[in-house]
Amino acid sequence: MNLLTQTPDQRYKKLLQQEPHLLQKVPVKYLASFLGISTRLMSRIRKNIK
Repeated sequence: MNLLTQTPDQRYKKLLQQEPHLLQKVPVKYLASFLGISTRLMSRIRKNIK
């Protein structure tokens, strides 16, 4: 349901808050797929948050 109602930024931030250890252990391409976004968009989101 979150994939339909939240923006990609919101989904990534929620993942950061709830499961920060995943960002260290799981490759970015798999996280992007889990969030329903492309790896390019994932890179842009990560860049804007830092």
